[in-house]
Amino acid sequence: MSKYRFMIDTPHGRFKTINEYAYHGLVFKSRNNGARSEVIWMMSKEIAQKEAITLAKLGFLIQGIYPAVEYRTSI
Repeated sequence: MSKYRFMIDTPHGRFKTINEYAYHGLVFKSRNNGARSEVIWMMSKEIAQKEAITLAKLGFLIQGIYPAVEYRTSI
């Protein structure tokens, strides 16, 4: 049996999800020392850009918005 998953490969790490509507990943991290990068999965780039502005206003470091790539795995 196979399942489709989405992935983004960035300079900050490789992130994977099984969300079938994850077309873009917004990568960000806290400004604390030693904080690791996190990702929010979005359906559209426009929504991801609006969310990036909001997170930047809250003090998070935005590392980029990346398109998700679909890949297939066997379960």
